[in-house]
Amino acid sequence: MRPFLCFHNEPVILNPKYTLAIPDGFKLLRVLESKSIKFHQFPKGITKLIHLRYITLSGDNLRVLPEAISELWNLQTIIIDTKSRQITVKANIWRMIQLRHLKTTARNIKTLGIFGKLASLLDANKSLRKLHLLENLKLVNDLIYESASEYRLNGLPQPNYFPPNLKRLTLSATFLDWNHMSTLAKIGTLEVLKLKDNAFTGKFGMLLETAFLASTDYFPRLRCLVLKNCGKLKEIPVGLAKNLQELDIERVGKSGVEPARKIEEEIRQMEVRGKDDRLRGGFKLSVGPGCE
Repeated sequence: MRPFLCFHNEPVILNPKYTLAIPDGFKLLRVLESKSIKFHQFPKGITKLIHLRYITLSGDNLRVLPEAISELWNLQTIIIDTKSRQITVKANIWRMIQLRHLKTTARNIKTLGIFGKLASLLDANKSLRKLHLLENLKLVNDLIYESASEYRLNGLPQPNYFPPNLKRLTLSATFLDWNHMSTLAKIGTLEVLKLKDNAFTGKFGMLLETAFLASTDYFPRLRCLVLKNCGKLKEIPVGLAKNLQELDIERVGKSGVEPARKIEEEIRQMEVRGKDDRLRGGFKLSVGPGCE
């Protein structure tokens, strides 16, 4: 048997020992639709169903998506129907290479990572704004280098598209032009910005200083900036020194180290003038490999 569907009108509460009968009895199962069966916790033994493509689980107090579900490497759709307002995702979503849909009625998501064709996702989907408690967002573009132009982003959505309490944002392989940095700069809640693996391309220099750092409305809370794999980096605007507590550079080449040192020296001078104590209080400049 491949699909197991349960559409009973009334909820069915099973003793946990009986749920073991499902994986033991239907080892080739590909679809498990059990919305009317109420589970107290994620049922043990389900991870034996290595052929599963689709699973729906229901339970008033389902609060954890366990790490073991990562073993279901064929899984494409996970639906968790719960009355709990929070769900902890311990599963390694990045390992589940077939996963296409993850849906849950618990909306108190604080950390979210998205890997896919971001050009179509960001154009068509406005639901990120609804994640009011989301603080950490990672966007990794699925880039096919043979036809890279098809998947590159032409730009970013307006700042009000992003979650209203977003504190940490990571972009990777988005190949944005640096003039779109001004959009990120208007996310007033942002404290940590990580740009990795060609998040931005092109000239990076005085454009930033003149385009948006002249205004105090930009990056008002930015405390940590991470720049990795930016081989053509030649300038980091000194204006960033006003807020930064941590600057992390890696594989930016020799030309990227000097601007980072300027930031550190600017903060040092501010401390000498009695206007800043971040060096004494823990300002950190991390210079990683590839910065010779």
